[in-house]
Amino acid sequence: MNKGLTGIAALAVGLVVLVYLLMPSAAPGEWQSIDPAASELYFAGDGNKEYWRTGWFRDEQSHRVLGWREGLEYPRFAVYLRRRPYGQVYWGLPAPAELFGLHPLFDAGFEILGEERRHDGRLLARYVAARARGLECLAFVGAERGDAPGGELADLNRYLAGYFCAEPGAKLDDGGIRAALDAVGIKKPGDPVPAPPGGATSG
Repeated sequence: MNKGLTGIAALAVGLVVLVYLLMPSAAPGEWQSIDPAASELYFAGDGNKEYWRTGWFRDEQSHRVLGWREGLEYPRFAVYLRRRPYGQVYWGLPAPAELFGLHPLFDAGFEILGEERRHDGRLLARYVAARARGLECLAFVGAERGDAPGGELADLNRYLAGYFCAEPGAKLDDGGIRAALDAVGIKKPGDPVPAPPGGATSG
């Protein structure tokens, strides 16, 4: 065999092995537990948090943060960073109320409390409140201001979504809603979690 071709074949095999070794152990569609410092998504509120990521390449990765509390079977909050899939020309955002049907905390039923509202703080969001399993909760869909030109929450390249529930027996008032929504954001991996700002407004 030609020595040149043999060298090229060996190089190709070596590159394939290197790529395989550098790939994450999880398949691209599986959630993989990660260190908080490696996450692009954060939730600055209280709670015991787990950080997860799916996808091999950064510009297609989704992230999530789950928050647990002793005595609760399901996460008290779950927030997600979603990115537009490759080749998706129009990417519509879900309605906040649709998120209740995606999480087991609400499987036993829930009661919507009022109409969908708009939040304009660090996070731009649409949200709706509900009661489930004796907890007062909200579900939201939104984006950071830099990701939503003109403040429009439609056809975004990436968005934030999830739900948050108050502590058992606590009320989720306007101040609690503002604090929860402005505790959600995006950061660079390795950066510390920013403190939630004051002075945000909901409406």
